[in-house]
Amino acid sequence: MRLPLPFSIEQILGAILVILTAVGVIAGVVVAVEKQKSGEASPSTSVTTTPATPQPTVPRTPRPSADEPQRRDIHFAGLLRWDDYEVVDSTHVRIFYQAGSRGCYGEYANVKYNRDEVVIDLYAGTLPNSFQACTMELRGYSMLITLRSPLGNRTITQTRGAKPKPGEHTQPVETPTYATE
Repeated sequence: MRLPLPFSIEQILGAILVILTAVGVIAGVVVAVEKQKSGEASPSTSVTTTPATPQPTVPRTPRPSADEPQRRDIHFAGLLRWDDYEVVDSTHVRIFYQAGSRGCYGEYANVKYNRDEVVIDLYAGTLPNSFQACTMELRGYSMLITLRSPLGNRTITQTRGAKPKPGEHTQPVETPTYATE
């Protein structure tokens, strides 16, 4: 007689793959730290005599080919910091951010205005029908925001004037409820 499993075979195999991946990442980090401590140089290390161009300290989010739609039907929404923006025209701003796969996660923006700044907060959460095993594969996305009035000389920022940090999440907040017509 075969006993019923509390999880499907796919879920068990997925969990095993996640654990093996985590072990591999940890082993790679440990080896790299040990090499750095012992002063070993990697085989690809070379000396250049030309002046190097300064590299940005934070990698920029890759520019996607299309903007993502706003998904106000997400669950367990939490504040997600975007890491760059561009002013498209006087009433449109495109924000760039990193988020999870489209089959599991969605985002929407909430815009607040005052006379000095336009505050664009991005919220991310799970999609209503994403019951499958979701992986946290960060990818670069963009979203086009339409402003109620021209931007003018106002600055664009996030809540509390925080400097954008890619992939940084805060505590989950309740998703606003919107009337459907």
